[in-house]
Amino acid sequence: MKTFPIERIKQTLGVWRSSHEYQASQKRAAFTMLMLFVSTVVVGADRKNDRRFVESKGSEKSEQSKSARASDVQSSKLRERPQSGWLYVLDTNDMKSESQVLLVDPEQERVIKTFTAGMAPDMALSTDGTRLYVAYTIYNSNGWGRKDFLEVIDTASGSVLKKITDADRWISTVPQYPSSMTFSADGRWLYVFKHLQTSNTDTYFVATFDPYTNRFLPEKAMLRGCVSATMLSSPKNQQLDVICSGTSDIQFLEPGSSGAAIAPAISDAIAPLPKLSLRSKDVAEHGRRIGPSFLSSDGRTLTVIMGDGRLFEVNNESRDIMKTGAIDSGGEKTNNSSTKEAANVTDDGLAGSWIRNQAPVFSPDGAKVYLGIGRLVHLNQGVQSFDRVMVFDSRAFKRTATIKTAYPFESLALSRDGRYLYAISTEQASIMVLDTADQGKIRTIYGIGRTPIRAIVAP
Repeated sequence: MKTFPIERIKQTLGVWRSSHEYQASQKRAAFTMLMLFVSTVVVGADRKNDRRFVESKGSEKSEQSKSARASDVQSSKLRERPQSGWLYVLDTNDMKSESQVLLVDPEQERVIKTFTAGMAPDMALSTDGTRLYVAYTIYNSNGWGRKDFLEVIDTASGSVLKKITDADRWISTVPQYPSSMTFSADGRWLYVFKHLQTSNTDTYFVATFDPYTNRFLPEKAMLRGCVSATMLSSPKNQQLDVICSGTSDIQFLEPGSSGAAIAPAISDAIAPLPKLSLRSKDVAEHGRRIGPSFLSSDGRTLTVIMGDGRLFEVNNESRDIMKTGAIDSGGEKTNNSSTKEAANVTDDGLAGSWIRNQAPVFSPDGAKVYLGIGRLVHLNQGVQSFDRVMVFDSRAFKRTATIKTAYPFESLALSRDGRYLYAISTEQASIMVLDTADQGKIRTIYGIGRTPIRAIVAP
C-alpha cells in the first residue's frame, strides 16, 4: 500500500478545498454581476422611459408653443384684416417719390397696415372691399422718363396680386386732388382718366380696366381739352358721365359693343360724343370751376355744383338741363333756364367763400349732404383747403347746419352708421372726428402719415 506524507495530504485537501471555494466565489460573483446587469437594464429602461416622458412633455410643450404662436399670428392677421368702417387713407408724402396708403382703425385710433406706393398716388376700392387698386408713378433717377403702375392688392392679406403697367395716368399739378379712378355702378369695370402729354399736344381719355383679367381694354374714350375729370357711373344703364374742368361741360359715354368699353374713339370722321356745356362768362373766376357732382340714387338726375354755389340739375336720360339755381338760395330757376340766368342767382350764405371739387358725402338715408367750404381769400393765396363743413338738405339744398373745424382739412368721409364725419387734414397729418348729431369735434387722430388727402371707408 502506497503511503503519502501528511503534508502532501493536507496540501491536496487544501487545493481541493480552495477549488471549491473558488468555484463558489465565481458563482457568487457571476450572480452578483447578473443582478447588477439586471438592475442596470431596469434602471436604464426606467431612465429611458423617463427621458421619453420628458421628451414627450417637451414635445407637447413645443407643439403647444407652436400652436400658441400660430394662434397669435392668426389673431394678428385677423386683427389686420380690414373691418367694416375702417379707413383707407391716401398719403401723398408731399408728392415725393415714395408715398403710401394707410389702413386706419378709427375706433382704436391707430394705423393697422401700410401699403407703399410711388409718386402722386391714387386709389380705388372694389365695391365688396376685397381688392384695393393703387396707382402711382416712378421717375428715373435723372428726373427724365417715368413708369406708371397699377397694383391690385388683396385687402385681407395685404399682398400684391398683380402689378400692371398703367401708362399715361393723369397726375395732378397741385398737392390736393380728386381721384382719377372710379368703378362702374355694378362694380364690373374700373374707369381710369388718363393724360398723354407730348411736345405738341395734350390728349385726354378714359380707359377701361377689367378687374377679372387684370388688363386694360383696347378701347378708349377721347375727351378733348378735358384737363381734369369727375366721373360718375349711372346704376340705370351703366352710362358714364364725365364732367371736364377744362371745357366746363358734361360728356355722356356709353358702353361699347363689347359691353365694357365706354365709347368709341373720336376722330375727325366721327361725330363728337354728346355733351352739355356749363360755360358762363358772367360769373367770377371761381364760379367757372367745377365743384361737387353726384347722381341721384336711380341714376336719372345728375347734379353739378359750381365753385360759387350755382347748381345744374340735368336729366341723365334726355341730357337736358332741368333746373338751375344756387345752394341755400331761394332764387331757383326751372324749365330749362339758360346758363346766363343761373349765373345771376346769388347766395349770400357763401359770400367770400367757394366750393372746391370734392366727392360729396351723403348720410346713410340720403337726406343730408356734407360739403367742405373754403374761403376766397385763401384761394387767392393758393390755398385750397376747407375751413368748415356745411350740411344741406339733399332735396332742396337748404343749409341746415355749419360745422367749424379747429384747422383746415382737405376732404370728408362718413362712418357707415352716419354718426361720425372724418375730416382729413394734410396740415396736421390727422383725422378730425366730428359728431354729426351735435356738429362738434369729439377727438383727433394724429400720426396719419405725412400729408394725407382723402379716405375711403371699408364696406
